[in-house]
Amino acid sequence: MEAVGLPQVLKRDPTAASGRCLISAVTTEAQANSILNHYKISAVDARASEKLALARGLAQLQALLGKPAKFIGNVRFTFATRTGYSSYDGMSEGRHQIRMNRCDSKGRNCAPNNITHLMHELGHKVGHASFARGESFYQAYSRLAGGCRPTAYSMSNRNEEFAEVFAAFLTHPELLSGGDAACKRAFAFFSRDVFVENGELASCAPEAREMLLARAGGGNANVMVAEVRQRKPRADSRVQVAQAPPVWDDNAVPPSPRAARLRREQAQASNPWVFASGAPEPPDADEAEEEPAYRERDREQSAWLWGR
Repeated sequence: MEAVGLPQVLKRDPTAASGRCLISAVTTEAQANSILNHYKISAVDARASEKLALARGLAQLQALLGKPAKFIGNVRFTFATRTGYSSYDGMSEGRHQIRMNRCDSKGRNCAPNNITHLMHELGHKVGHASFARGESFYQAYSRLAGGCRPTAYSMSNRNEEFAEVFAAFLTHPELLSGGDAACKRAFAFFSRDVFVENGELASCAPEAREMLLARAGGGNANVMVAEVRQRKPRADSRVQVAQAPPVWDDNAVPPSPRAARLRREQAQASNPWVFASGAPEPPDADEAEEEPAYRERDREQSAWLWGR
């Protein structure tokens, strides 16, 4: 399939991969472990830098959502250096399984701390989760906003499109908001229907990151609390934030009334983790010469999920 002018795959985009558009909410391994533990996410055989990359993506997701993210927890990421592809492998042993390979099948494209690669694989898990009215995220996205092609790989099948768009919204949202009509619809879906609280602040612009950090620091996010200076509007109405690194700390700032209400509601919930089981996801085969067996598995998976 020809895709002239599109990047091959989002994890090769330097802005997305490095997390340039993310708020700097995680700076130490201890903070990363706190985030992972909160969401019942384990990072097996992960290096400290890999935990930080994963936690930074989760912190961005949490800040944009503005409330506990029930659709991302109970996951085991297993990191390894070997041939093969990264993949979401479905539910087994009571947990969602994601396999992260540090290199592709030919030992190339090695990016162990690639934030958007991590968010892409998490996106497959999110795709199977319950959205509303008996729909999965995959199905709701297809109904309301399908058709965005930010990368050539997003043209592989509907599952890969969702995962690429999900990762782009978190790590390089201008690829959606500044894209064609289909990608603008995709941006609207995530900012309006998923990340309802703060989704409009998904942007690489410094002022948007400052505002998002300030909102998280104000207690809107149930988990993440950032150290923020006294918020005095500048002449251009931007928010003044601290120069010191923000801290992930549940007790750093007293919760706002809204945050306190969210905590009470979470405590009263009988089952705060809402998941929808799904079949194993096709491997993340981003190379043009991917094996025929994987291509066939992609077709079968898309036919099963989308009913086409």
